[in-house]
Amino acid sequence: MCWKMKDFGIVGRFLSESEEAYITLNEAFAKGDRNFLEEICTVSMYQKLKSQLKDRVGRYEWRYHGIIEKPKIVSIRQGQVGGHVLIQIIVRLHSNQSMAVYDKKNRLMAGDLKKTVPVLEYIVFQRYITDPKDNWKILGKTAPKT
Repeated sequence: MCWKMKDFGIVGRFLSESEEAYITLNEAFAKGDRNFLEEICTVSMYQKLKSQLKDRVGRYEWRYHGIIEKPKIVSIRQGQVGGHVLIQIIVRLHSNQSMAVYDKKNRLMAGDLKKTVPVLEYIVFQRYITDPKDNWKILGKTAPKT
């Protein structure tokens, strides 16, 4: 079975929702909201983020300042795992963001919420399409090597 998302007319909706998922992922990570992260991420991604949350110091704030370029699907892969069809979609997201880290006395340790920084990342979404109860989850994210 091979199909294109375009055939189903869902590319625009998927890209919009992938951008929203990216924003909520980063907001939840900044807040340390493990319950929400566990809900929107695969088990492996959640374990990675949970480990990072344990190791960090201070209070984090993250802001999204809009896209630089429209999100773009750069890859769609399909495979079979134990009788289920798995789809992975990689989305390129180029946006302006800011972040800051504060200590226990609310003093700025790093970053600056007033300074926006262009960030280019690739987000991997995954879903078992043969399981009607499965939702899209974030499998990973990476920045291009410079």
